[in-house]
Amino acid sequence: IFGADRVVVVGDLPTAIETAVELAETEAEALSGVGVLITGSVVTAGDARAVLVSRDG
Repeated sequence: IFGADRVVVVGDLPTAIETAVELAETEAEALSGVGVLITGSVVTAGDARAVLVSRDG
């Protein structure tokens, strides 16, 4: 599950979220119910929320 080959580094939060979603969906089996968990400080959580809200409209 863990290892250097499973680590992806990107320079900004919006790209990190998009990359995580794409990776989760790529490795998902049919009807598996995958998701992305965003962790960090309250600032990071707020920034992630802002990215996701603006993305969804």
